Amino acid sequence: MRTLAVGKSARRISLTPLIDVVFILLVFFMLETTFRQEGGVELLGGQPGSASSGQAASIFELFDEQTIWVDGARRPYAEWLATPSTVDPDAKLRSAPNISVQHVLRTLDALRSQGAARVRFGQVQGFGS
Repeated sequence: MRTLAVGKSARRISLTPLIDVVFILLVFFMLETTFRQEGGVELLGGQPGSASSGQAASIFELFDEQTIWVDGARRPYAEWLATPSTVDPDAKLRSAPNISVQHVLRTLDALRSQGAARVRFGQVQGFGS
């Protein structure tokens, strides 16, 4: 089933130039691409003695999604969101294991909008090893 003419030899196509072009395009796009840093959440681990200047940081605890404990006082979560107050720059946010990540992030955003620059995140005492 060969349909080649008798006088013509079969030519093999070389892939080397194609590989060179692909490599050059790859290098070009790697050098010309600017990587945008996506917004994220910086979590500071709760370390002993980490509060700045010896002051006790405000402690916010989430046991369920309807209430928040602010420095040991229980408040309805919706009321706490509706009446923003000024928060220490160094705040601590503690969460029970059953709290959704979305709820924790919503609380973290609310704390940042209220003035908490550095929020330490941890687990509520008594819920883990």
